[in-house]
Amino acid sequence: MALGGRVCPYCRFYNPADDSTCGRCKRLMPPPAVADFMRTIGGVTAPATKVLVGISALVLIVETIIGKSLLNPSVEVLVRSGAIFTGVEFTEPWRLIASCFVHIGAIHFVMNMVALIDLGRIAEELFGSARLVIAYFVTGIAGYLVSKLWYEYAGMPYITAGASGAIFGINGVLVGELLRRGDERWKGMLVRTVAFSFVFYFVMHTNQAAHLGGLAAGFGLGFLFGRERRPQNRAPLMLGIAAVLLVLSIVSLVIPQLQYRSLGQVAEES
Repeated sequence: MALGGRVCPYCRFYNPADDSTCGRCKRLMPPPAVADFMRTIGGVTAPATKVLVGISALVLIVETIIGKSLLNPSVEVLVRSGAIFTGVEFTEPWRLIASCFVHIGAIHFVMNMVALIDLGRIAEELFGSARLVIAYFVTGIAGYLVSKLWYEYAGMPYITAGASGAIFGINGVLVGELLRRGDERWKGMLVRTVAFSFVFYFVMHTNQAAHLGGLAAGFGLGFLFGRERRPQNRAPLMLGIAAVLLVLSIVSLVIPQLQYRSLGQVAEES
């Protein structure tokens, strides 16, 4: 038996040197040299967070190419990219997913991605990559459904997009977990999150309803995730659901491009 040990590049668990499978996550560990390289480039740290950021980055690139503007995409570009607009949530439901990756320019993108990286890594370490992906989609969609109700109640037309509802949702997941643990810090974290939402709303006119809707949905998910017994038994199921959701995200972003008609074409048809 060899002396020393090996750190799993996936979950950072310290294993005996002779073990080829990690004792915690049960994954087949690569050779030491490959594992060191993986850790160096960070390729396996918070993989789901990186995938979500990567999809949003690709969408921003596409927006910039078709709209020829990095900072101020037009309404037409946003709609073509998958943004939600007045009353379209149920007639074109794929936009509920696509809009979680569409951003209104580079500044909007950077602000959201900084928050997603910060919160996503923590949630992913606590609950795993698959549950983070599920939480992102569930809370993002919930946020947009709440905002639909709000805008319709207010009688206001709207166009909205961005990952912030899902990001507030991930924040809610962490608050829910703190509450489940009996950690009193959940109160302060919840108050700060709601305060930030109101500040963003009054200063930047963000979609307040989507923020609070995502936060509420995430709060419930965090509480449920934390109460799971033997979550490893459901790992294949959760991984499958997460994979399907990621595939659906790509499909949801492609459909608006395929169905795109310019405003001039719409005017001619009418």
